[in-house]
Amino acid sequence: GSNDAGGSVVSLIATFIYINSLPKYKYKLILIISAEEEIRATRGVESILCDLGQINLGIIGEPTNMQMAIAEKGLIVLDCLSIGKTGHAARYEGINALYIAINDIIWLKNYVFEKKSYLLG
Repeated sequence: GSNDAGGSVVSLIATFIYINSLPKYKYKLILIISAEEEIRATRGVESILCDLGQINLGIIGEPTNMQMAIAEKGLIVLDCLSIGKTGHAARYEGINALYIAINDIIWLKNYVFEKKSYLLG
């Protein structure tokens, strides 16, 4: 949620400060703001769970209505390189790498993947 949970983080911090300042509050209160949960990394909450002991209550600031997200649609990460040829603007000797990349982007736009997600199509 680093891109979409800013409101939740601010709300959780404000709630933590308020509850922690109550004079008769007798429970152990902790605030965890973690990242990398969406990529199944082990440096998020999972990395500290064994140090926390028993947890009786948790508030999770992710706007998912407690529904587990098991698929993602619309994201592809590509590491691409387009190689052209240097040239002088007054002569037609160069090859513009952007024009090569445009053709590749158009190919990607029209490409149909063989595998389809049974959840997302």
